[in-house]
Amino acid sequence: MNLTIYLPGLLEARGASAGEHPIAHAAALQLRRFLAKASSTPLDPGDAGFMQPLPGAAGLAAKAHGLPAGHWLCASPVELSADHRGIYLLGNESLALSDVEVAALAASLNAFLAEDGLQLYAPEAHHWYLRGDAPIALETTPLAQVLGKDIAAYQPGGADARHWQRLATELAMLLHGHPVNEARRADGRATVAGLWLWGEGEGSLPAPARAVYSDEAAVRGWTGGAVLSEAEGLWRGGFAGDAAVHSAALARAMREGDVAVWLARVAEWDALRFGPALAALAQGRLAELRLLPGNGRQYRLRSSDLRKFWRRPKPLTHYLGDAS
Repeated sequence: MNLTIYLPGLLEARGASAGEHPIAHAAALQLRRFLAKASSTPLDPGDAGFMQPLPGAAGLAAKAHGLPAGHWLCASPVELSADHRGIYLLGNESLALSDVEVAALAASLNAFLAEDGLQLYAPEAHHWYLRGDAPIALETTPLAQVLGKDIAAYQPGGADARHWQRLATELAMLLHGHPVNEARRADGRATVAGLWLWGEGEGSLPAPARAVYSDEAAVRGWTGGAVLSEAEGLWRGGFAGDAAVHSAALARAMREGDVAVWLARVAEWDALRFGPALAALAQGRLAELRLLPGNGRQYRLRSSDLRKFWRRPKPLTHYLGDAS
């Protein structure tokens, strides 16, 4: 069996203004051992769909959730922050919306959207989708690429841009005065300031021919894969047939600046997944382990590579960016 692990956000370089990379504070002994003995090459083009937002992400995610056919947009609930320089998108993980809050917000939004022939679906607390019957002529920017940035530079384009900009403004006004937000505001909690619309179009990338497990609905819709939690059997010794495991959780935590969550997830991956995978490799139950950590490289390790004692572990900061 060959196992590929896609972890965008693990070793992705940050701008100088972002300060020290948190990988400098991660022990991650198993990861260091793996990287020291693995061979490194540039990414394969066929891996792009796992490492960056997918074309047609909304429709792919809707497919993964079993939602009806139609024309789709991701309608991500987001928190915003404003100052004299602009309005900045902070993301949505920190909102920690409850099921009751999501249901109340979705009900009000759907009552408003019905006039435009649209329907909002909220299968997960922070992943919402808009469905319409008519094609959507819109050019948008994925949420992940706007986090922490002034939204003025990322307004949608396309033939329908004016209509959707007006609708987004109206939805933001509705959300501002919604009882859910009023209660959160009174408690000093972050509020849902608006919906970030993105992910239009059709998925066009060919799907990989292997089992895939992912925590991203769009990736599951693209590959026909299973949720990431179903991969836990792999780490308990169930290696059989080629498989790929994908998680965007590190990338989300990094982009939202949640270093504590990022470090906790790196430690979890190191102890509960890299450790068992390296043991399986040493025992011959795994033929090859491949890692794509978001630094523009891919790392391959076979059991014979484990005997290369002269390859000593290096600081994880060595691998940031395009280092090999």
